Amino acid sequence: METVKSIQQLKELLKSEEEFILLKHSLTCPISASAKGEAENFERSSDTPVYFIPIQEARDVSQFAAEELKISHESPQAFYIKDGSVEWDATHFDITKENLDKAVIS
Repeated sequence: METVKSIQQLKELLKSEEEFILLKHSLTCPISASAKGEAENFERSSDTPVYFIPIQEARDVSQFAAEELKISHESPQAFYIKDGSVEWDATHFDITKENLDKAVIS
């Protein structure tokens, strides 16, 4: 799972990656740690890349993502992005490997 720490890096992902999962992750929240574990499990069994924004280290990127993707910030928060658009999003305990699998398949 690759870390996204700059707005430019996120802009490039939105332009260049056909599809990916983006996870907003709080480094101090146990619910966020669980969501990150689910995303890691998903990544091990999928060809879809997963990127994460460490909120405390990249607040500007997290805020840019909320504005660019037009979805209010929450943490943890996951997005399935295809062709630069959000196809699915979830927060907190709805971020599971099973839900990520379903999002990518549908």
